[in-house]
Amino acid sequence: MAAARPDFGNLRLGISISATNAEQAAAEAAWATKAGFQRVQLNVWSGALTDEQVEAICAPVTGTGLRIVALGCYLNPLDPANQAYMGASVDLMRSLAANHRAHGARTFVTWSGGHHDRFAGSDPPFRHWYQWEQLARLAKLVICPRLGFSPNQDFIAELRKKGTDIIFLNEVTAVSYTHLTLPTIYSV
Repeated sequence: MAAARPDFGNLRLGISISATNAEQAAAEAAWATKAGFQRVQLNVWSGALTDEQVEAICAPVTGTGLRIVALGCYLNPLDPANQAYMGASVDLMRSLAANHRAHGARTFVTWSGGHHDRFAGSDPPFRHWYQWEQLARLAKLVICPRLGFSPNQDFIAELRKKGTDIIFLNEVTAVSYTHLTLPTIYSV
């Protein structure tokens, strides 16, 4: 007997897009709109930007009718001063975290995914991130274990004792994809 299919009628699907300037944001927004998305996570990949410059990147996205539900930027947690990784600075991250609502976003995100499980093994990689204990206190962690990577339950218990808000997606199969394969998956 097949399992009942979940009702996805209330699912508000969005997509993550990235931009370093207004022109790139406009192109990404045009693609997302054409693909039928209504919501986006906008990742800003530029060093130190003023609020006005961030607004200039957000404007073409909202101008297409897309709703920015999250603003994000990504730092190398082991070397946060290294802007070569994703082009973002610690100052930009702080500014977006403090001002995301002013740009229309409901939330700020940083480091929302990866290619291996940061919570697995006897010495989980997350424990070695820059200021990981502060991040664990301030952020909600959503963990979707990948096949072959069992979460370290002792480490998870340690995080919970420190007040970390953790959501486990145990019954979700994590699909392996990158920004290179999404255009194939969502071709328009």
